[in-house]
Amino acid sequence: MITDYQNEYQEVGAVYFDSVHFLASLFSTPGEIDARAPVPRDFSPWKARCESRRPFLYKKGTRVTGFLEMDACGHIDGLYAAFSHQDSTAPLLEHAIAVARFRGTNRALFVEALAASEGLYRKFGFKPIEVVLAHRSGHGFASVRMCKFL
Repeated sequence: MITDYQNEYQEVGAVYFDSVHFLASLFSTPGEIDARAPVPRDFSPWKARCESRRPFLYKKGTRVTGFLEMDACGHIDGLYAAFSHQDSTAPLLEHAIAVARFRGTNRALFVEALAASEGLYRKFGFKPIEVVLAHRSGHGFASVRMCKFL
């Protein structure tokens, strides 16, 4: 079930941590993972992040198993799912596309996809535009900027 954010910032932060530590480990070095989701977990920044970004949540029962952040201009800033709940991502992406069409969002959606999720975005019609390199805590992250016209 997809819902709007309702103060579940700790659950959202836990999904992010789980996603980065278990899924990104297939494509990232330990230093890159620690730069993105350091140990020990600190959920305090997640309250402000979730309040400002208002992510869509995927829930199984009452448990948040995935989330997607999309701004009003159609930029998808994050799509994450807990390790054992990868089936959360496709419904979240479908929902975001439907919401963007309903809102009349700029005629296109954009995302910077990491290697772990590039294939999912391709399945939904996103096309690669360019490879970009982002930096966090001294580590570089290659991603593919992708676009889907609505």
